[in-house]
Amino acid sequence: MISDESHLRRPVPIAWQVLILLASVTVLVVLGISLLVPLPLEIRRVLDVADVAICAVFMADFFLLFYLHLDRKRYLLTWGWLDFLSSIPLVDPFRWGRLSRIVRLLRLFRGLRGSSGLLKRLFVNKRETTIFAIILTLLSVAVFSSVAILVAEEGSGSKIDTAENAVWWTLTTMTTVGYGDLAPVTTLGRAVAVLTMFAGIGVFGAFTALIASFLVRPSKDHASMERIVARLNRIETIVSTLAAHTSTNETSADLASSAQQHGEKGHLN
Repeated sequence: MISDESHLRRPVPIAWQVLILLASVTVLVVLGISLLVPLPLEIRRVLDVADVAICAVFMADFFLLFYLHLDRKRYLLTWGWLDFLSSIPLVDPFRWGRLSRIVRLLRLFRGLRGSSGLLKRLFVNKRETTIFAIILTLLSVAVFSSVAILVAEEGSGSKIDTAENAVWWTLTTMTTVGYGDLAPVTTLGRAVAVLTMFAGIGVFGAFTALIASFLVRPSKDHASMERIVARLNRIETIVSTLAAHTSTNETSADLASSAQQHGEKGHLN
């Protein structure tokens, strides 16, 4: 248990906190790069789209913490207002507020006693960890592939020359739909397409396996419940037998004691 979670109604999933931490670090790194290196307009537009998507996740995190906090006023006056401002997209000064999320989460992770403690918490609930890993991978691949295809196809006369087309091509390629309306024409662009397809197959394969595990779960739970009930019945039988045996011994002891008392009285008389 992390110490700061004592202020919450129930703990926030550790995988969700890791997702927020990685997203915050990534956004700040991208912001720093964009300030130091002039990026092409269309790449900046792709990053703006990604920023809006990440801010939606940040806003969900803000409302989740606001709901779970026992003292909501205290949360708003300490970390909450920074969490809210950093959830507003496309405003550079507010983006630096994501440093507060990193500091807050690092304080929480400090109680996990290193990476081994973090990994143990992540594997406690494998389904939650899988869900958040899929979300993180999906966002990462979508952004990377959109930027990479724009760089690869630049100046080649390809139709993938705008942020909208790059994002559309990435999504159709990841889902292996491939409408054919947009296609890379350079060797580097086709290499990006191959990597995007393999990544998409992996992500949606994991998602399909997750759905299947949810469908199979009730039967496993039912079998586990039957085993628990059988064990409880055996324990109840053993306890009843021991109670009966104890009662018999106590009755025999009482009879013996009573007989002894009567004997002593007869001897005195």
